[in-house]
Amino acid sequence: MALFVSSDAKKRIFKYKQLYSIMLIPLVHVFLFRILPIFGIAISFQEFRISKGIFGSRWIGLDNFFKLFNSNYFGDIFSNTLILNLLNLLIGFPFPVIFALFLNEVKKKYFKKSVQMVAYAPHFISTVVIVGIIFQLLDPTVGFLKFIVGKEAAADINLIGDPKAFRPIFITSGIWQHLGWSSVIYSAALAGVDPTLYDSAAVDGAGKLHKIWHIDLPSIMPIITISLILAMGRVMNSDFEKVYLLQNNMNIGTSEVISTFVYKRGLIHADFGFSSAVGFFNSIINFVLILTTNYTSKKLSGESMF
Repeated sequence: MALFVSSDAKKRIFKYKQLYSIMLIPLVHVFLFRILPIFGIAISFQEFRISKGIFGSRWIGLDNFFKLFNSNYFGDIFSNTLILNLLNLLIGFPFPVIFALFLNEVKKKYFKKSVQMVAYAPHFISTVVIVGIIFQLLDPTVGFLKFIVGKEAAADINLIGDPKAFRPIFITSGIWQHLGWSSVIYSAALAGVDPTLYDSAAVDGAGKLHKIWHIDLPSIMPIITISLILAMGRVMNSDFEKVYLLQNNMNIGTSEVISTFVYKRGLIHADFGFSSAVGFFNSIINFVLILTTNYTSKKLSGESMF
């Protein structure tokens, strides 16, 4: 490897060896936990048995995929996953942008820092704790419902078990949990906007909304575009832990998504080949979506990841 590295590159690496050493840690993590497991895709095309391993298991081609597409539950779990994540994207994506824009207008330093701290905090709370809070809030005996509709009426309302309530609960709690943290990148971009632009706009008589629309939004639009492209690449990836903890026998009609289905078939029922095929199919959909979104964004706005 050293034979193919130029002398200038060697000098640069030696000069910045501390930075390259720090960068090596995430690269090793990506290789071990992202790139290396890709070779496990072979399981998707096998009747995999742990005792035989990848090289000893029988090769069955696309049978696992046909088994998925011809099953009675494929339409339900696919539509549940797509609807849940698209709604989560459409409703939840704009909130961090709006929050960052309005927070940028706050001039009182201590108030701004306090709001940021309160907004960032939920992101660092364990998902198990978040779901526990949701259960407590929606509990008919101790939750807030009894203060709104009365104790007797609240006893007849079971939002946790209502299939129609699952998606609103998942999305709204997700917005509260990730609002502050997701806005960090936009706040950082807004901090780099040239202050003279605001001064020029003020001279021209522009109000706050005009400044936001004509200065702030165009300044962070490349960041918004990249974030949207990356978000589209995760459309088929639900927050497994949160979905699984909120799931029960009553709301399973809308809460059963691909990630929970893969967990049940792969780990609980030990059908590793089939669950791997489902996960591989899910990854293909995400890959197609991110390519499509990137291409569309490049054609419409000129902004793209590649």
